[in-house]
Amino acid sequence: MIEHQINRFLKINAGSVVARVGVHDNVKTHLERRYIDSQTPIHSINFTPQLGNGGDLIRAIRYYSDYFRSMTMIVNVDTILDIDELAFLKWHQSQNALLTIALTERKDVPNHGAYYVDAHNKVFHSIETNSAEQPIDYRYRASSTGAIIVDTNFIANFNWKESDGPISIYHEIMKVVIQAQNASVYNNAERFFMDIGTVDSWEYAIHNNHLIQPYLTYDLMHRREYRAI
Repeated sequence: MIEHQINRFLKINAGSVVARVGVHDNVKTHLERRYIDSQTPIHSINFTPQLGNGGDLIRAIRYYSDYFRSMTMIVNVDTILDIDELAFLKWHQSQNALLTIALTERKDVPNHGAYYVDAHNKVFHSIETNSAEQPIDYRYRASSTGAIIVDTNFIANFNWKESDGPISIYHEIMKVVIQAQNASVYNNAERFFMDIGTVDSWEYAIHNNHLIQPYLTYDLMHRREYRAI
């Protein structure tokens, strides 16, 4: 799954790719060997202890600033997402936003309708930020796909330090951006999206491989050769 996401970024000629591998040194070693000849820099980083996807993102940008450009696209590796990354980037640039989140209107997804979108394609409320009251008036509701583009400088200067403990992109960081009225939405409509981040969803994906296979991007032959070495 990590290779799948890296390969999608390579197809759009990303300036560099950073994989957060957590505490899995074996994954770091594998990626270094797998992409040793890549023309695009592939970096794998890990932090101990981990401080949530938000905390680790902030640390990555602060500690390895040379790996990042003015915009950073973040994609979960436990999802299969059919999205036009270049169109996503262009949309973000046109919105002059601190953050743009790709949402899906599919009904068969976790946290369905968690994001409330206004007439200006901005998120003005999210259930994932633990907000109690839910608004009555909104243009539409949709769900997160695990794909976000953020202003790198905004993340680097986010009001957080390691001693504050773990934080989440979808909770603490998103809440700040929504309050600033600067969370743009890229509507990915009903294009294919599947979250396989749980045991049940992974089992389902394995037994229904025909559903996800058309959307996967990886070199199966290379994988076989690699395993044979």
